[in-house]
Amino acid sequence: MNNESMSGWNVQEMLKRGFFTIVFQPVIELKTNRIHGYEALFRGPREIPMVEPAAVFHNRDLLPNNVLLDTDIKCIEKALQLGRHLPENSLLFINVHHLTLKHLSENEIFLRGLLDNLRINPSKIVFEISENTMLTEMIDVRSNVAFLRKMGANFALDDIGLSSAWLQNLLLFEPQFAKVDRTIFSEVEKSKKKKNLLNGLVVLSQTIGLSLIVEGVETEEEFSMIKEIGVQFAQGYFLGIPRELEYWISGAHKEERSFPALLECGEEDC
Repeated sequence: MNNESMSGWNVQEMLKRGFFTIVFQPVIELKTNRIHGYEALFRGPREIPMVEPAAVFHNRDLLPNNVLLDTDIKCIEKALQLGRHLPENSLLFINVHHLTLKHLSENEIFLRGLLDNLRINPSKIVFEISENTMLTEMIDVRSNVAFLRKMGANFALDDIGLSSAWLQNLLLFEPQFAKVDRTIFSEVEKSKKKKNLLNGLVVLSQTIGLSLIVEGVETEEEFSMIKEIGVQFAQGYFLGIPRELEYWISGAHKEERSFPALLECGEEDC
């Protein structure tokens, strides 16, 4: 792919033409096997690698800040527009870039107007901040988090385990949720060290009143082990792959034999 096709202008153009979509992946409460919420995930055309989320939002050299901000805000708007149709008692997890977080906190009227128009209670929203964000940027947006929290929004620290500063970031933001990266627990059933580490994170989360979410659960063995350890929430392909809104609101997931954990629930809203 040449440099021209990787330009910020093309990202904006594809966005304007509707080439971006939002899919949802369930976050499961392990004690009940019920869906506690859904993470809204950005998706672009499969044949264009540069519109993968990591390429768009974490490549500092690809997009100028104004293009990145515009793209992120439109993705958030789309996630909210679609997410309002999900079950009322479920949370909506939305990834947010630190630049967007700052913009939203400085434009209260915009965010309040958007939520009011869509009739979404801010307490339904969980903004996810990547743990890969540089510490200096984390410090800069701390006040932005506090402001949005006053509106009723919740926060999650994403990708715990990918940075050495995760404990400091937990103290900085005091998020309601922390999402553990797959590198911490993959094949946990085969590693005593990983099991002990994950158990320690569970104890820590319980001590400080933090809800722990394990991401990337791909096997029944991993699912059984994290449940045994006492992890509160999980998501991953074993529990449900990212799907478009219609799949989840139609109840089709209740018939999917590939997601046995969800079938155990038996509740209408699981």
